Amino acid sequence: MYVIISIGRSENVGMGETMDVISISIILFINNISQICCIILKFDLNVKNQKKMSLVPTTKTLYELIYDPNTGKFIDVSPFKKYDRSTNHLEYYCPCKVNSGFSIWSGWDHHVKLKTHIEYRENYKFFNKPLLDCRQIIIDQKRENHKLENKYKGLKLKYKTKDNDIRTLEGEKIELKNNIKSISEELKMMKEKYESLKKDMEEINNSVISDSDDEYMTDENID
Repeated sequence: MYVIISIGRSENVGMGETMDVISISIILFINNISQICCIILKFDLNVKNQKKMSLVPTTKTLYELIYDPNTGKFIDVSPFKKYDRSTNHLEYYCPCKVNSGFSIWSGWDHHVKLKTHIEYRENYKFFNKPLLDCRQIIIDQKRENHKLENKYKGLKLKYKTKDNDIRTLEGEKIELKNNIKSISEELKMMKEKYESLKKDMEEINNSVISDSDDEYMTDENID
C-alpha cells in the first residue's frame, strides 16, 4: 500500500473576490493480488479572503401559558394578532415537545390543538412545579419587600416629623434661654434699686429729729 499526498496553492477569481486555495490530493495505491486500485481524494481549502458568514440575531423566546384567576387554570393566549402574517414577530418555542416553534398566529393555532400540547396544558402545574414554586417565592418576597418598603417610608415620615419637633423645641429653648437672661438682668437691676431704696430708708430712719424750735432759728431771729 502506497500513500502520496500532494499540496499545492492556486488562485481563483470569481464574483469580484480573490481566494487562495490549498489543494490536497491524496493518492492511495492499494496493491492487491487480484487488482490495483488507484483512489484520488482531493480537498480544496479556502484559507484567504474567505467570505465571512453573517451572524443572524436570534429572536427566539420561550412560550408560556397564562394563568387565568377566574378558572384557576393555565390557558393558551396567542402572542400574535389573529391572521397577522407579518414576519417581524419573535419565534416562540413551546416546551411541550422538541422543535415546537411558531412565529405566526396560524402556527400557534395549529400547535395548541396538538394532542401533545393539550396534555401538557392540562398537566402544566405538574410539569412546571419547580418553576411555579420559585415564582411564588419571588411573588411572596416582592410582597414582603413592598410591606417593608411601606413600613420604612412610614418610619421615615415619623422621623422627619420628630426631627421637626426637636428643631422647634430647640428654637423655643434658645428663645426661653434668652428670655431668662433678660429677666435675670431685669431682676438684678430691680435688686440693685431695691438695695438703694433700702439704704435710703435706713438713713432716714437713723436720722435724729428734734421738736425744739431752736434748731429752726435763723440768724435774723438771733439778732
